[in-house]
Amino acid sequence: MIRLYQALIYATVVMSLSGCTHLFFQPQKHVYYTPDQFNIEYQDILIHQPDQNRLHGWLMKPQKQCIGTVIFFHGNAENISTHFQNVVWLLNEGYQVALFDYRGYGQSDGVPEVAGAMNDILVTSRYSIDNYSKGLPVFVFGQSLGGALSITAFAHAPELANRVDGFIFEASFSSYQTIAQQSLGEFWLTWLFQYPLSWTAITEFDPELHIKKITKPILIIHSKDDQIIPFEHAEKLHRESPNSQLFVTVGPHINSSKNRQYRRELLAFLKRQTGEDSN
Repeated sequence: MIRLYQALIYATVVMSLSGCTHLFFQPQKHVYYTPDQFNIEYQDILIHQPDQNRLHGWLMKPQKQCIGTVIFFHGNAENISTHFQNVVWLLNEGYQVALFDYRGYGQSDGVPEVAGAMNDILVTSRYSIDNYSKGLPVFVFGQSLGGALSITAFAHAPELANRVDGFIFEASFSSYQTIAQQSLGEFWLTWLFQYPLSWTAITEFDPELHIKKITKPILIIHSKDDQIIPFEHAEKLHRESPNSQLFVTVGPHINSSKNRQYRRELLAFLKRQTGEDSN
């Protein structure tokens, strides 16, 4: 029992000093799968940054004629070697997908933290648009943490945001402090510390404070069944963004990619931004 309390105290101190960073970033370096294992054509991408951090990603290519580019940013755990399966269906619709690991994830160098990850998003997006878009429509798709990071990143980069035709944010949270408190409150070991620890979470980058700065069309997707990030976060983001629409999907956290209605709504949004018929 003494060891348990010692471990709890240690964990509490670590979380306090890290500003709840561990809640938002749970990277893994192991490569679980690669697209070629699923007969998907792809190429490796390596981007060398001035701070010496090298960012790694993939460009997955459709077998049919390409009609646009989706730049995808994943959630807080694992890396692109698992998350690519959430967007692979877009290849069958003619979209190529560029996806990258934030610093500290997969084959990307560095240590993950919020400001750095937002910079990674802007660097990889600019690189993808410059090198792969070929004048075709470009969309940014962020899931969970990827959506939260993308909102604030692009809100502070209007010139780059204007090169994007539309944004999709799925199951993303509206406030770092709120989601930290909710997450800590669900675990008995951290329940007692949910409020003091959540106060260490950053607030200056809260998506709900910045989403209104994105003037391009936004599709917010969230499930009322989501037990990881409550639906109320989507409602807050939607209220703060006059140019957004909210689609209520079903199922657990970021687990709707095989749902037909989910795919129809997402594709309809993509096609509306380029004047195509959604049928």
